[in-house]
Amino acid sequence: MPLFLGASRPEPRSAASGSRRPWLLFGHRGASGEAPENTFAAFELALKQGADGIEFDVHLSSDGVPVVIHDARLERTTNGTGLVGAHSLPALRRLDAGSRFNRRFPARARAQYAGERIPTLDETLEFSRGPSRPFCARGG
Repeated sequence: MPLFLGASRPEPRSAASGSRRPWLLFGHRGASGEAPENTFAAFELALKQGADGIEFDVHLSSDGVPVVIHDARLERTTNGTGLVGAHSLPALRRLDAGSRFNRRFPARARAQYAGERIPTLDETLEFSRGPSRPFCARGG
């Protein structure tokens, strides 16, 4: 299920100039081309680069906790294997969601990406709180 974090400001503005623009810019899975997708590193970078909001995806762990990860399987973005829904939250917490990015994209690798974790939906909503942070809206 895709969800969106959207800008809390009343109208879209260009990050560079502050001028109004008639559209919103969303970071797809955060700044997923430059940081491990669907991690706080990617979310922070997208906002720093001027995104008005973040698009992300949610799956349920085996114990019913919504977690922020795009694929139903773990192999592409983590050091885990199998379906997200076959693992409990504690098991998902032990996975590294950043090192694979560093290996796949060495030119964009950063030491701080190693050890990034799969965030829960609650953590992502908490991340979005505050006057300069986005709010959350359900996507289709």
